[in-house]
Amino acid sequence: MGNLLDEFSKELGRNAGKWLSNQIMGDSYSTPVRLSPLVSQEQPRKEQAEAIMFKSEQLKRELDIKERELDLKELIIKENEAAKKKIEELEDETKEAEKQHKLDLIKEVAGQKNYIEVIKSVHKDYSKKMDWKRLLNQPEPQYVPSATDLGVYLKKEIDNQIEKEIKNLNSMAKKKMSFANLVISDFFKTRYEWVFKITGSKYFLLVISSLSLLGVFKTLEFSGVTQYFILAVIIMFFGVGFVFYKGASDQQINFELKNKLSWIEIEREIRYLEAENKQDEAHDIYQNELEDYKGMIKLAKGVLSDNHKSHIEALNLFNPFHDLQTYGSKIEFSFSKGILSSNFLIHSNNIIPKTLKVITNNGNELVEEQMSSATFNNIYQDYVCSSVLRIAKDVFQLLPIANVIVNAKTSVLNTANGHYEEVTIVSVRVERERLEKLNFDLLDPSDSMANFNANINFNQVTGFSPVNKII
Repeated sequence: MGNLLDEFSKELGRNAGKWLSNQIMGDSYSTPVRLSPLVSQEQPRKEQAEAIMFKSEQLKRELDIKERELDLKELIIKENEAAKKKIEELEDETKEAEKQHKLDLIKEVAGQKNYIEVIKSVHKDYSKKMDWKRLLNQPEPQYVPSATDLGVYLKKEIDNQIEKEIKNLNSMAKKKMSFANLVISDFFKTRYEWVFKITGSKYFLLVISSLSLLGVFKTLEFSGVTQYFILAVIIMFFGVGFVFYKGASDQQINFELKNKLSWIEIEREIRYLEAENKQDEAHDIYQNELEDYKGMIKLAKGVLSDNHKSHIEALNLFNPFHDLQTYGSKIEFSFSKGILSSNFLIHSNNIIPKTLKVITNNGNELVEEQMSSATFNNIYQDYVCSSVLRIAKDVFQLLPIANVIVNAKTSVLNTANGHYEEVTIVSVRVERERLEKLNFDLLDPSDSMANFNANINFNQVTGFSPVNKII
């Protein structure tokens, strides 16, 4: 009891002293009050978590903004690169198109220049010399008989071919008769052909092989006599299956060979008809070649005997002047007083261009400039004179004659009656001997007319004027 009172008095003294000190000195020397840890840390931790969450969300929003900005920048860069690439491609295409356009313009101009040069030098394109004597000595085409001429022989030839094919097929059928086929051949009938196709396929062999292999693995579950018995059954199963496969496969080949043999017999008559038609076609070709040969021999004899009708026929048949006719000129031949004459009608408006194609200074445009009268007339003169040389040269290359008269004509308007009339603008008597001395590669067609007896009246300003024909 005494101890309890002592402790109480001590505690009372301490508390009274603290109270007195607090009253005199204030809270500076007071005993601090400490809260329970559980109460003091809960509030800061919650606020901190909220602050961290707020900061995290703020950082996330900033990152999202930056990512969107980067994505936008990358998209802009990509779009700029794509646009730049597209622009470069378009520029390349434009340059290529411009280049091709300029090339087309150059080709067009060059094409016209080439055309003008060609029509001014048609004399260079003459034909090879005809050797009528060699033609006369050509052998007659070999006779080709008709189907009627061959008669039984043609059918016999077809029969021999068919018998040979049948023999080969039978020989192949015997080779295909395997032991397996002989063993089970009695089981196979034509109406069971679908069974042969199944058992003779590789899939059937694959199935029995797979089942046999599976059975072999299954025997591992057994032992002793049972294992050997099952293995023997599997071997027997595979053997029988393989015999059926091999026999059916060979039998199917035999069926195919028999079908071929049957078809050969069916088509025997068809082969007869085909052979007869083919033989008759060959005979018709022979008949046409024989007619051509006889006509050519007759023509050669006429040409070599200086038959004027044969000369005209040869010129019309071989027609070495087709390119001149393509340009729009018409050529006719006749004999007058024993001399061959050629009337050469020229349509100058269809042959000589009236404008020249020129590329502008920037190289991007093609314009047509009016050709001057002097230029047009000079080209026209060269074309007419070059054609005269060409006609004379081709005549001498084709026919064994010494002279030819070439008359170049054109149509002009007769102002007195208002009609176009043909007039002669060049008439030249060409001798073979003089013509063959000329160098066609280097001569000037217009100047070359001085080598012959020629009637020409030409002026660069007015062009050709009508002249009289040489007789």
